[in-house]
Amino acid sequence: MEAGRSVGTAAAARIQRAVLKLGGNAPVLVDADVDVAATAKAVATSTFINSGQICTSSERISSTTNVPSGRI
Repeated sequence: MEAGRSVGTAAAARIQRAVLKLGGNAPVLVDADVDVAATAKAVATSTFINSGQICTSSERISSTTNVPSGRI
């Protein structure tokens, strides 16, 4: 929060625009009973839409221990 405040203060002093990306790492948890093809398509879409520059970009993909290896 301090960094954002500092950037905002500096931009205001120079009367410049400042855009801060405040999103986090959007996790995806894949369970064993999912439709693998539909899930892969949804994750790929959310990851690459707008070149990954939005807060819904999937950055970490994890699975439960029940998902067979090679299905994802």
